Amino acid sequence: MARTHIPLLPALGRVIVIPDTPITKVGSLVLPRATPKYLGEIVAVAPDVEDVAVGQRVIYARNVGVEIDVGETTYLSLRESDLLGVVP
Repeated sequence: MARTHIPLLPALGRVIVIPDTPITKVGSLVLPRATPKYLGEIVAVAPDVEDVAVGQRVIYARNVGVEIDVGETTYLSLRESDLLGVVP
């Protein structure tokens, strides 16, 4: 997912993530748990965040962060401490 301009600059200690859309159906086959719900790609990081970078895919804790709708895109602002891991 290539982004050239992100209209958000995260505050200190925060990252901006675009959450993945869970895959729930392939053709007529329903996949109840095919894609983790709390997975996304980092599109912006605050200057003080050192452990993750733009473009990395991460798993984050549930019920955290703030959803921000800009146009047709939903972003999620998370604290760096809400990230559980980086997906290789």
